[in-house]
Amino acid sequence: MERGHPRPQQAGRGSCELRTWASALHKFSPVSQPKPERKPWTFWRVCRVGFRCVRIVAWLLVLTVLVAFIWFNQVGVPDFVKRPVLAELRARGFNLEFQRLRWQWFRGLVAEGITVEKSGDGSGPHISVGEAEVQLDLDALRDFKFLVTGVALRRGELTWAVAASNLPPHTLTVTNLATALHFRPGDVWELPQLTATVQGIQMKVSAVVTNASALTKRPAKPADPTAPKSPPKPGADVILHQVLTELARVQFASPPEIELTLRADAKLEHGGQADLKVKAGEVRTPWGSGRNASFTAKISQPPGTNGTASADFRLEADRLRTATNLNVSAERLLLTARLNRQSARTNDWDAAWEVTLRDGKSPWAEAATLRLTGQTAPRPLAPDELRASLTLHTTKLKSEWARLTEGRLSGHATFAPARKQLLAADAEAQLTAPTTQWGEAKQLKLSAKVARLALSERTNAPVHWGFWTNLAPWQIETSIALDGVKSELKALELAQLRFTTHWRAPSLSITNLHAALYGGVLDTHAALDVETRRVAATGAFDFDVYRIQHLLHTNTQRELSRFEFAVPPKAKASVALVLPAWTNRAPDWKATGESVTLAARAETQAGGYRGATFLEAHTDLTLTNGVLRLPNLWARRPEGEARLIYMVNPRTRQFHWQVRANCFPAAIESLLERPEEKRILTNFTFTVPPVVEGEIWGRWRAREENGFRATVAVTNFVLRGEPVDEFRGAVSFTNNQYAITNVYARQGAGEITAPDVRIDGVQQRLWVTNAHSTFDPYSFTRIIGPITARAVRDYQFSNAPTVRVHGSIPFRESETTDLHFDIAGGPFRWSFFHLPQLTTQLHWVTNRLVITNLDGAFHGGRLAGGLNFDFTPKKSADFGFNLAFTNASLPGFIADVSGKPNKLEGLVAGTVVVTNANTTNWQSWQGFGDVRLADGLLWDIPIFGLFSPVLNAISKDLGSSRAKEATGTFILTNSVIYTQNLEIHSPPARLHYDGTVDFVGNVNANIEAEMFRDTFLVGPLLSFLTTPVTKVFEYRVTGSLANPRSEPRHIPKFLLLPLRPFQTIREFITPEKP
Repeated sequence: MERGHPRPQQAGRGSCELRTWASALHKFSPVSQPKPERKPWTFWRVCRVGFRCVRIVAWLLVLTVLVAFIWFNQVGVPDFVKRPVLAELRARGFNLEFQRLRWQWFRGLVAEGITVEKSGDGSGPHISVGEAEVQLDLDALRDFKFLVTGVALRRGELTWAVAASNLPPHTLTVTNLATALHFRPGDVWELPQLTATVQGIQMKVSAVVTNASALTKRPAKPADPTAPKSPPKPGADVILHQVLTELARVQFASPPEIELTLRADAKLEHGGQADLKVKAGEVRTPWGSGRNASFTAKISQPPGTNGTASADFRLEADRLRTATNLNVSAERLLLTARLNRQSARTNDWDAAWEVTLRDGKSPWAEAATLRLTGQTAPRPLAPDELRASLTLHTTKLKSEWARLTEGRLSGHATFAPARKQLLAADAEAQLTAPTTQWGEAKQLKLSAKVARLALSERTNAPVHWGFWTNLAPWQIETSIALDGVKSELKALELAQLRFTTHWRAPSLSITNLHAALYGGVLDTHAALDVETRRVAATGAFDFDVYRIQHLLHTNTQRELSRFEFAVPPKAKASVALVLPAWTNRAPDWKATGESVTLAARAETQAGGYRGATFLEAHTDLTLTNGVLRLPNLWARRPEGEARLIYMVNPRTRQFHWQVRANCFPAAIESLLERPEEKRILTNFTFTVPPVVEGEIWGRWRAREENGFRATVAVTNFVLRGEPVDEFRGAVSFTNNQYAITNVYARQGAGEITAPDVRIDGVQQRLWVTNAHSTFDPYSFTRIIGPITARAVRDYQFSNAPTVRVHGSIPFRESETTDLHFDIAGGPFRWSFFHLPQLTTQLHWVTNRLVITNLDGAFHGGRLAGGLNFDFTPKKSADFGFNLAFTNASLPGFIADVSGKPNKLEGLVAGTVVVTNANTTNWQSWQGFGDVRLADGLLWDIPIFGLFSPVLNAISKDLGSSRAKEATGTFILTNSVIYTQNLEIHSPPARLHYDGTVDFVGNVNANIEAEMFRDTFLVGPLLSFLTTPVTKVFEYRVTGSLANPRSEPRHIPKFLLLPLRPFQTIREFITPEKP
């Protein structure tokens, strides 16, 4: 109800009505009648008259009351009644305008045609009420006091055309307004129920106001001249226009219902209680829609300044849908909020709220349940600071990128709204079975704490800190815990992951980083000093690194693939580096790389590198000034161990190895890349691991700068099937030059020493200087290869000779070989040459072998000369030689040639020159020579003993006498020996031989005997006397050396019967072979 002022004309109308009533009463008054004759007054008359008067008065009173009631009911109450009633209503703050005020039975005063309008231009709300029932206090009415105890309004309406500048107008419409207002004793107003339809919304309002009279007496607050001027607040018209504008955009399928209950004390500004309930079946707004929506609010503030004030809000809705771009929906929404104030102090309050969604969905995610709760309150000792907390709980959350079974998030924050500063914050999150497109985990726990440091505790942040200056005022701590992490995208599995970070300017640290993965763990700590930009980290791990190699750089994968481990290695390391300046837009990463320092240690059991296996290994690793060092790399194998020192400069790619190992070379076979290098190792069989000490240096990808130096010592090994008792030597390589020095090898009593052997990698040539050997040459040739062994197998030394070597050997077939050998030793055998001792010099030039200064004992004499071999033919060799022999024993030489014992005697000398021959063609020999025999006994050779029977017939043993000498020259053509002047001087006869003999032994010769030509003193005379019969002793010899056939050239065979009876008969009987 609003206050109103009665119009003057209405007051005048009431006064006229009272004057009319007075005139009517005056007409019926007894004063206007003529007075009757007075009778004496007796007691009974007096009684009778008195009774009559009383009866008349009573009836008059009844009539007056009846007429008044009829008048009051039909016409209205008089002004003397209206005035106190209106005054009473005005006193209570109701300024009403009505057409009339009637009295109705059982209802009291009823005002009709009531209107309430705003004074002025009439642009305010227009209120009209069909009727208003004014309830009076009956006890006061007996005393003719018009005390209003209540007012009831019915059929009320309100219209308010609200217009805002530059905006279309809206009209507020209230219909079906009905209410009752009771004025209770103790200055209490009670509104049991007010019902109305506002813009189509059903509203119910009830209220109780104590000390209600204070509503009309409350003075306006005086303006504080010292207070800063605040911007003008929008008026009621503007606010209502905004409300109506938004309400016009809301659609209801059925009229909603609003219930409001109020309770307040008018004397107190902050006391009161309000309950609001709003229900709507289906609502559609520009922001969304919902069903079965309800909103309740309860605000309570007790009287006084120290009471506990509270405000509770609750919003519920089903099938919530948003109509904005967010496109959020939920099957159930529940929103609750509570605001408490413990006292009038500004920092003695708290607020809490909770939002619950069921089956919520959005374009990005959906969840079975989502509950978000929060609480805010001032800090007790800091009224300008607020403390807020937030908790989020969700189940079965799904999105395009992730999903989880259950999630919990809680956090707290302290901030100063006036200063717009966050002072401190902490948060905790726990996710159950989170799954993303990158992986999944059984559980994730995350916590974080942020606190703004006091000014006295802060570190000044200079400009060169860059973006870190924003974090300088803060102290931050976070921790993360992951369990059961799996990633199919990166094929990664983590049983556990834990770490904590701390930040307080200028230091950032990561502590207690622990990861359990692939049968091992990773533990590390890291720290960053923002001022110096130095990062330092320490850690250790023992998990299977091969399970994460797909996460590493391709170069790292390639290097890691060369290792094999039966048990994952263990490693610990500490690393430090200086990051680029924070303010540099183009960071100098090169300088950062140079600042890296590293200290690490790794150890493992039963592994391998590129197939080279070991039982255990360990090493330290350091990186300083850009140089990587492995100062004590150690590996153990069953047969021994290897110790290495390694240094490399990644920037310049220069490296250096130091090695000391006593392992079998087969262990490094897999490290060799070329097949020919691997084949070298297959030639060796070791029973004792060799000892190798050396160093390797150079620059990666620059082979011309690489080099090495090493010493090798080994015993009891087999090289290409040949046992070697001992070997030691040193080898080095620089500038494509190999230097092999101080080589010593021993096989039994044989030794090889080579003080200097050089190999030129560019020229592909080997140089040997002053090599000395007493090694078994045939063992050495078998080591060289089967071809060499076959080539020299016919040249046999019974004992190892002494050999000195110098010269060069090419590795390319097209170039020349130049090797010199000095050989001394024996016994030596080649073909029919048997030498107990010889010395010679060999010069091997490419495919030619020249043997010079050959000198040796030869069957009691000496043999000297030279040989020449040409190995150009692939399967044979051309050769020639020039040999001279003196005082050689004839029987021994013939025994070597024939392979049979004989009865020859004498000493032979001569020269044999073979100008051309081939080792595989026995018919290819060409040459010449001469031969001399002294004091020889040759008749045991069949070809020389043809005349022995004839001479023996003349005189016993005449045919077996010694030859004083024998001389002759010969020519060798196609392996056929031809002589024209072979003469044998003996006392019985001088024999002349003219003919040929080949290497098979076939003979074709003529023999002529001069009888007694060499007899002492008389030999010439006897030879002259027997000249006529000389033709008798001229024979032709054919057949072979072992079985020659002879026949006289000038006499028939039968004439020889007396001289050779049996032989002659056999020749006659036996036919000649064709």
